[in-house]
Amino acid sequence: MHPRDTDYHLAKNPREYRRCRTLLSKEGISQTLSYPTVFAERGGEVIGVLGTIPNNDMIVAGPLVIRTEGNTAILALRLIEAYELVLKSSGVKFYNFGIETTQETWISAAVRAGAVKRTEVDGTVWFQKDVNG
Repeated sequence: MHPRDTDYHLAKNPREYRRCRTLLSKEGISQTLSYPTVFAERGGEVIGVLGTIPNNDMIVAGPLVIRTEGNTAILALRLIEAYELVLKSSGVKFYNFGIETTQETWISAAVRAGAVKRTEVDGTVWFQKDVNG
């Protein structure tokens, strides 16, 4: 299978959310997902998920989970693009996300992508990102 064989979808029903949670559980994550949750599928298998953590005060993206195989950076970027497209079409202007402080490469990438560092709490750097760029 190749990246060109990857399809990106918005989870729209309980079955699709279950498929996303299956990948999360395989990676040891038991996070509740809410709208929007986007996923990457290749060969009928979910290989990546970017969900939304339920929060009454703001949109919090996460978790971002990718099956560890192939070019995970490209898959992550495509999931983020799909997620931002859904947010933008829903009228959302900003969303928040966290990256573990040990993930310096991803923190640098977030800053280059226009995310604004807000705070650091318990080993996580929190950012805010404008979906319009």
